[in-house]
Amino acid sequence: MTKPNDPAPFAYAIPSFLGFLERAAGASDPRQFSFDLIGAFDELMLLFRPGRSFQFSEGQRQTIRYFAHRAFEAGRPLELAGCGVDVLDRGLRAVVGLGDALTLPEEERDGPSQRQRERVFMRAVKRLRHALYAAQIAIDEERAGADVDLPPLRDLRQLAGPTAAVLPFRLETREAVERREARRADAATALWKRSTDCFRAAHNLDDPATPYAAGLRSLSEGLAAGFALPMHDRITIGIAMLSAQWVLHRVFVPTYLPEPTFTVVRARTNPILDVLETEAAERAQWHPDWVAGLCADLERQANVIANAAHDRAYERAELMVHHLIAQQAG
Repeated sequence: MTKPNDPAPFAYAIPSFLGFLERAAGASDPRQFSFDLIGAFDELMLLFRPGRSFQFSEGQRQTIRYFAHRAFEAGRPLELAGCGVDVLDRGLRAVVGLGDALTLPEEERDGPSQRQRERVFMRAVKRLRHALYAAQIAIDEERAGADVDLPPLRDLRQLAGPTAAVLPFRLETREAVERREARRADAATALWKRSTDCFRAAHNLDDPATPYAAGLRSLSEGLAAGFALPMHDRITIGIAMLSAQWVLHRVFVPTYLPEPTFTVVRARTNPILDVLETEAAERAQWHPDWVAGLCADLERQANVIANAAHDRAYERAELMVHHLIAQQAG
């Protein structure tokens, strides 16, 4: 009876950086080589975690150099798919560089130039890791015999221009469409409620401009999202909006907002409710630039109202400063 082959003796246990690197240096199977080297890279990156202080000895540094050279000699004849000799060489030299960095005392690694060198080494190691992972996938596909003919892109009409009919990669189920429409309806309901609350909050003489401007911006958001405004919400928002305009006129016109400017703001914002109530079939014919222009105009009118509130706040602060100066002077 023949005795089973004993596993090759290794000096370093796994999982550890030196353990995986030692096994990669002695591997002859392409998949085992890539697996061990990826494991070594992952363990090496853990040594550079923030807040962790780790330092190799001089003997370990020489061991890393020895294993890295052997790993290069072991991996070069394997001709891994997608992992060229130059990528393998640069990645393993970066491993040696990181090993040298971890041999330095902590205070010598704090300089910006040293940190920059470490980042360059890490990028080279990560590049080799990605190449090895791709090689593993190629090996698995070859061993599994997964030789499937993929359809060419021209059959999917991907290259026929932006208006071409593109075959969908995944068809949505009826339940998924219903869930998406339900989420969209909930978002529209919440947005119209927020608009109503903003216009109602403007019914105060302290600061009607800020909530009124927020209400206009929420209407702009609904228009940009393509939400339809139901009749009952249109009536509620319209009443709250008109009441807020009366308060704005009383507080800001003409002291902070000229009458002609306020008239323009009111004339340009009131029709937005008619636009939001438009049927979906008519909405589909709108040009995107026209909708974007309406949203931009709403944002501009909101800024006009908000600026009036800023002017009043600035004037109050200025009067307060003059009053304090007069008190101190006299």
